[in-house]
Amino acid sequence: MACQKIFNEEIKQRFEDIGSELYNFKYSFELFINYLEGETDIPLKAQCLALTLYKYFNIAKENFNKLEEDLGVFL
Repeated sequence: MACQKIFNEEIKQRFEDIGSELYNFKYSFELFINYLEGETDIPLKAQCLALTLYKYFNIAKENFNKLEEDLGVFL
């Protein structure tokens, strides 16, 4: 029973960690969109931000996919 509880807590924590990553991505992306509204010439710093957000999202997606694989669940 103790092993089952530890396993459940570990899985719960992994989901929470990924949820935090996705939450941060969502609001970072909204900030980026608000910044670009009305811009006719996108500055280098905005392009760098876009690349960073893209990388951050891919890392979060990879972590989620790994978790699905570990659980044997494919959504």
